[in-house]
Amino acid sequence: MTILIPENGKKDESEEKTDVKKKLDSDSDNQQKERCISNKKKKLRRRMNIAELKQVSARPDVVEVWDATSADPKLLVFLKSYRNTVPVPRHWSQNRKYLQGNICDNHEAWTCRCF
Repeated sequence: MTILIPENGKKDESEEKTDVKKKLDSDSDNQQKERCISNKKKKLRRRMNIAELKQVSARPDVVEVWDATSADPKLLVFLKSYRNTVPVPRHWSQNRKYLQGNICDNHEAWTCRCF
């Protein structure tokens, strides 16, 4: 097996220039792609995945779908997995009051008793 090594051990100047140009072109392409992306898509890219959040947490069973959208998801999951904490009921975040829309069909109308 023979290996060809240049006499001075360096690349030609033209090869070095092309390598530098390729690096600069790839950097500028990446910057242009980032400029074209909307702010909403940038935020979605920065957001943690649920799988990543479950891997980081001590108790992955407490991680829920909407935890990744919080301002600090790691802190939220830490607080939720902390010992002796009680989970917040789901109906606290709803606009409609708890059991307000639960009306029975067989319920009779209220009538005033006559004395």
